Amino acid sequence: MNTVGGRIASSGKRDYADRIVGEKLVHFDDLMTWGQMAGVLGPAEAPVAPRHAGPLLARAIAFREALYRIAKCLLEGWAPPEADLRLVNREIVTAESHRRLTFSHARLSRTWDDSAAPERVLWAVAESATVLLASPDAASLRQCPGEECGWIFLDTSRNHARRWCQMRICGNRAKVRRFRRGA
Repeated sequence: MNTVGGRIASSGKRDYADRIVGEKLVHFDDLMTWGQMAGVLGPAEAPVAPRHAGPLLARAIAFREALYRIAKCLLEGWAPPEADLRLVNREIVTAESHRRLTFSHARLSRTWDDSAAPERVLWAVAESATVLLASPDAASLRQCPGEECGWIFLDTSRNHARRWCQMRICGNRAKVRRFRRGA
């Protein structure tokens, strides 16, 4: 959900139609780089752009936006849009259709049936999103109030009072703005 530079409220109040500031998934390689940074792909594992790289990137962005809107709805207590639930469910079904148990070194492990598929990045996101959004942990989702942030994060603080996605960035910026205004 946070593969954007930030989100700005399109009206006076944040809603799930927030405007994106700084798209980070511009090219197929950006998606593969994110997959490596997120630990979905190994350092030397990023697939070469397939001929369907453009549609796969568009699919990834549509999936991200549906997940964002669903998470935002959970934060606000709204019912998620049916179209978003359908899109996410399609990605979940696709991901699950590629899950396999394999036996190696005297143990079973969960693997993907096509470990070289560029789509594997989306499969891992679908799997993680399913686990998080349907768990009690979903109640700990928060949205950063930073002026040009709006990132969704999981508040794992002891008292569940975390406000900023990253205190050293958004929190400090807010403190500096308050200081400059004399508040």
